[in-house]
Amino acid sequence: TNFIPVTPTTNVFTLRDAGGTFIDVATASVGCDSSSVWVPSLAICAPLPTITIVADPNVIRSGTSATLDIEIDALYDLTCTLNDGGGVRNLNHTGAATPTPYSEVTRNLTSAQIVTIECTSVLYPPVTGSGEARVNVVPTIQEI
Repeated sequence: TNFIPVTPTTNVFTLRDAGGTFIDVATASVGCDSSSVWVPSLAICAPLPTITIVADPNVIRSGTSATLDIEIDALYDLTCTLNDGGGVRNLNHTGAATPTPYSEVTRNLTSAQIVTIECTSVLYPPVTGSGEARVNVVPTIQEI
C-alpha cells in the first residue's frame, strides 16, 4: 500500500496505473478531525492543546499566596494569559513534543479566587485552550 502525503488544501489527485494504461482524477475533501488542528510549520494535524492548572496549596491563610503548577501540552506555540483575580500576566509556550511544566505564584490573596489561564495559538484559524483552579482563603477572625 502506498500513501500519498496531503495537506488540508489538497483536493485533486491524479491516479495513474503503474503500467500506464489509465489515468483518472479524483476529488476529495481533506482536513483534520475535530480533535486536532493543521500546523503548517509541522505539516501535520496536531492535537488541540491540553492545559492543566493546580493550586498548591489550594487553601491558604489570608494575605498569603499559592503556587500554581501549570502544564501545557501543545505541539505549537501559544500565548497565554494568567488571571488570579487581581492581576493578569502573560506566559508564552513554545511548542514541544512532551507536556511543558510552568510554575507561577498568585498575588497575596484575601479572598477565595478562581485562577484562570487562557491560551491562543498564532495559527490560522486560532486554536484556544484554557484551565482553571480554585484557591480558597481561610478568613481572618477579628474581634469587635
